[in-house]
Amino acid sequence: MPIPHSHLDRLLKQFLLAGCLALGPASMSGQAAYESAVISLNIILSAHPEAESDYHPAICSYDISKDLPTDWGDGYRAELLDKSGQSIPVTWRGKTALWTLNNLKKGSSQELTLKLAPKGNQRIAKSLSSNLYGEDLCVLTGGDFRISGEDGGQRLTYHAQPTPLPRAGMDPAFIRGAYIHPLITPGGYRVTEDYPDNHIHHHGVWFPWTKTEFQGRHPDFWNMGQGQGTVAWKGTDRVFSGATASGFEVRHQFIDYTNPEINTVALDESWEVTVYSYEETQGDMDFWMFDLNSTQSCATGDPLILPEYHYGGLGFRGREEWDGKPNAHFLT
Repeated sequence: MPIPHSHLDRLLKQFLLAGCLALGPASMSGQAAYESAVISLNIILSAHPEAESDYHPAICSYDISKDLPTDWGDGYRAELLDKSGQSIPVTWRGKTALWTLNNLKKGSSQELTLKLAPKGNQRIAKSLSSNLYGEDLCVLTGGDFRISGEDGGQRLTYHAQPTPLPRAGMDPAFIRGAYIHPLITPGGYRVTEDYPDNHIHHHGVWFPWTKTEFQGRHPDFWNMGQGQGTVAWKGTDRVFSGATASGFEVRHQFIDYTNPEINTVALDESWEVTVYSYEETQGDMDFWMFDLNSTQSCATGDPLILPEYHYGGLGFRGREEWDGKPNAHFLT
């Protein structure tokens, strides 16, 4: 998606340390103190003194699994507080807390407190569930998802199910799901393409491998017109929505069609998609951000070998109007 070069430069330098995500190098540490069945985690968020600029915004996450007593299970209440005791909106992705700080200056530190208690303990009066809302995440038929901002503007749509071919006379081999399209900018501009005329097998944001070797065969999961393979949605594991982020976790399968006896699953893949909502509170923001984490593992005892090749893997298809050198310029 088009974003200013200064923002892009920071995005390229993002670094993950000890569970804190920020637009630049940062670190986080946590210490638990047990008091009357209440766990109080003191979180120190430190911005690197040599960062190119302040973190605006800083996107943070913290996994509380290691801090919860085993007998609590999912039955806990939580609240995140700043140094003055003000509550910070948090969205929960499983046991990972997600939040944003609007301005973390380079070389500075902020101290936060995350309080956890078993459900029913009244020492924490406010549960984070009161900060969650669901209207920005729409679950469509068949496992498809549409995420919108608070202003109602669409951000992205994930297609779990195979989408219909857009034009008559197209080869059914090109039908595919398990991809994201469209991506929409805060100004309402679509930046992805789907089933373009010159590359029918391209789909917004998608993840197929091209040159492979599996069980002595060579399935191509990218060029679907050859009928050698595809990537398909298998199931949905989690949907979450809140004041700071929304998203979902889904499973895919890389299916090899080149086995003459039976279609064979070569790879299992999981997507964790998190769409951040910080632009809703910052009027000067002219971009929005999402994370896509893909985890792939062999589905059988045989490896999927990926010989060197000049394209394949995670793909992004831009608008058809951008096609051709005079029509688009990319900074990487």
